[in-house]
Amino acid sequence: QGAANFLAALGIPLSIAIALMGVMVASFAATTMDTACRLQRYVIQELSSTFLPKVMTYSCRSCTYDLSAHLHGKTHDSTLESEEIILCPECAAENPAHQLYHHDKSASRRAASFWNPFKHLATVHGATLFAVITAALLAFIPAPGQGFSLASAGTGGLILWPLFGATNQLLAGFAFVVIGAWLISKGKPIWFLILPAIIMLAVPAWAMSWQAFVGNADNPSWLSQSNWLLVGIASVTLILEAWLLVEVYVRWVGRKKG
Repeated sequence: QGAANFLAALGIPLSIAIALMGVMVASFAATTMDTACRLQRYVIQELSSTFLPKVMTYSCRSCTYDLSAHLHGKTHDSTLESEEIILCPECAAENPAHQLYHHDKSASRRAASFWNPFKHLATVHGATLFAVITAALLAFIPAPGQGFSLASAGTGGLILWPLFGATNQLLAGFAFVVIGAWLISKGKPIWFLILPAIIMLAVPAWAMSWQAFVGNADNPSWLSQSNWLLVGIASVTLILEAWLLVEVYVRWVGRKKG
């Protein structure tokens, strides 16, 4: 209604303005849920694939067709150095020879045991189901201290609400990392990103650590309150951040040596 008042000031009838704003809010909610599920699916697939057997192949990057018979007996090292283009007979995709020898995630999934849960979470459908089902469970359970009823159902998101501030701000730090990687790949300067990236990676991480493990008399830590769900998610988030920064450093050092 508040937003509709702005439209009403432009001469649009208030009832129509309310309907327009209702459609906008509903569309925003739907696209947010769609984006959240899709991004979570990407993350689950990527993390799960790291726990599968690593299989290096000469397969096509587009359709995973085995191209080893089309290399004319070339060795791994000579293939990496070659600028030749290998045409895939299955999908007609062009594969640069120096990029052909790579970690084939499809082959890794096939090589994993059926009882390995990561084998299924690394697939599109498995990761999507995991994202949707866990989100649905969180939405249906009541907030802390409330019994389950139709009135309290749907407030489960409040359980993770204390994490929102720090995790939301960490995304800004990750965005700086991605922007920096893109600028480096284009040979552009990144000096202006360094300070804001450090601030947006360090400050939210410290805030989350303080909330989870330190606290004070007015704001006791989640650990002292035995809130193991928040402590667990905060710990996993901090570990993933450290993992990302280590990978960035390793890639950066490797690139400079290369």
